[in-house]
Amino acid sequence: MAIVTTWQADITGISDTAGLTWTVRKNISNNTNGGPLYFNYYTAKANATLNADSITVTRAAAGLMSLIVFGISGANTTTPFDTNAGLPNSATGGAAPTVTFSTSNANDILISMAGDFGGANAMSAEVGWTLIQDINNAAFINLAAEYKIVSATQTNATSSLDLQNAKDATAVVDAIVQAAAVVVSTVRGVVPPVVPAAVPVVVPPV
Repeated sequence: MAIVTTWQADITGISDTAGLTWTVRKNISNNTNGGPLYFNYYTAKANATLNADSITVTRAAAGLMSLIVFGISGANTTTPFDTNAGLPNSATGGAAPTVTFSTSNANDILISMAGDFGGANAMSAEVGWTLIQDINNAAFINLAAEYKIVSATQTNATSSLDLQNAKDATAVVDAIVQAAAVVVSTVRGVVPPVVPAAVPVVVPPV
């Protein structure tokens, strides 16, 4: 999975050297405070272990970007996403936009993601959640992701990652169906403050 926040120019493509097929699961543009801030959430399925896979994200123009890439071992690869029609759900606005969501499957891996533009503030996981990664870089394109493994369906549950800023904040929650024991592996992607239009991120062996 890959989540990307960019400032004033959207993502135009994503690819990798392993030849995975990437799909846009959610794309949001928030322009409430001088943006727009673009938030993109991509997914891909790997049928074998990835080793030093190089992921390239391309944007419409050079500028500011943050990127997190992570993998889940133990997801249902046949029907990976919870079938609830409200997923993935999103919210925008404020320093900590709250996403309300429900699930249809009991055994899910919940993924909560959020990004904004503003001060470089560290973000912590919510109570009961585990932080995947937090990026608060010098260019103030902040991005964070967390996960929680559940064993019961969720009804009008909420998630609110505190970004500590109020500039074009955007949040997304999704649910991945479990198949077996679950391992979430962070493979990082802290992108320098100003990047060219194509950004390669090398994923190390996990």
